[in-house]
Amino acid sequence: MTRVTAAQARRDFSEILNRASYGKERVIVTRHDADVAAVVPIEELRILDAAMAVLKAHPQFSRSIETIQVAREAQAAWGQVQSEVDTLVLSPESYDAVGDLIENPQPTTAALRKLMRDE
Repeated sequence: MTRVTAAQARRDFSEILNRASYGKERVIVTRHDADVAAVVPIEELRILDAAMAVLKAHPQFSRSIETIQVAREAQAAWGQVQSEVDTLVLSPESYDAVGDLIENPQPTTAALRKLMRDE
């Protein structure tokens, strides 16, 4: 399996699509040395979707599938929190904003509460 950085993927996107489409190759896109996405042949995605549908319909596996979906939602919520923290830390108004958040804390979202319970 080939790995490319997000910058390489942006630059060579049509080549990566061709490798997946015609060469049936999987290409993993990384950002800061972490795998973040994959470009796969459409046939593989269809197989994965069909397999997931079968597993969801089977009582033995449906609970596990729900657990995976909750984890994905929590991960997405955490990604949003990280993005907001990055913005806060990097902006010139960050000190004032942090002070405001300390003095006037905001209620947590349902997704963040679920994430905190899972720890």
